[in-house]
Amino acid sequence: MCHKTKLMLWMLFALVISIMAMMLFTSPVRSERSPTYRCIDNLRILQIAKDAWANDHGKTLKDTPMRQDLKVYLGANGMPKCPSAGTYVLGSVGESPSCSLPGHRLSSHVGL
Repeated sequence: MCHKTKLMLWMLFALVISIMAMMLFTSPVRSERSPTYRCIDNLRILQIAKDAWANDHGKTLKDTPMRQDLKVYLGANGMPKCPSAGTYVLGSVGESPSCSLPGHRLSSHVGL
């Protein structure tokens, strides 16, 4: 085999290995987020809605919104629900909303 042919074979080999590595390391993760993470996302949405309500209505950290107060801030999807059937408690503006299930909670929050 001549030098050019060997070089072409090595380049082809490197190309195939590169393509295989790219397919291995860039394959999309197809699994959905766990119910716990989706619940925590819902709690974040509730906290953002509480903060917006408090800012728009001049409320303090001690004020607690009712569910109907937040409807306008939650949009067409309305009040989120825990994907694992937990119950949400809004709490005051200065408190993080919570879920009745263990592990379904925001770490910490400072309102306004």
